[in-house]
Amino acid sequence: MKIPASRSARGGRRARRDGRGGRRMSKYHTLKDHLLSKPPDRWTAYFSEVEVILGGPLPASAYKHTAWWSNELEGSHVQKRGWMEAGYRTSEVDLAQRKVTFVRQD
Repeated sequence: MKIPASRSARGGRRARRDGRGGRRMSKYHTLKDHLLSKPPDRWTAYFSEVEVILGGPLPASAYKHTAWWSNELEGSHVQKRGWMEAGYRTSEVDLAQRKVTFVRQD
């Protein structure tokens, strides 16, 4: 059986290409750019504000599970790269009020 070009051998999606032979950045790269441009060391945002920055909706799991916002060092969750590569970590997640606080790491 032939595996479609958009799928890897393990069944997951392959990284998209940017048209210049490189890998296209994830949608969470816009969050990284936003955090890098923020002067304060702490930023609290409503999920709707994060969605505006991302240019689209957060997945349902972001609204249901605090683990989605975790600062894991290992694993394949690409969303955490959006804040961790900018030097931030999440410190407070309030699912009821739909907001998250990002704190710059030293």
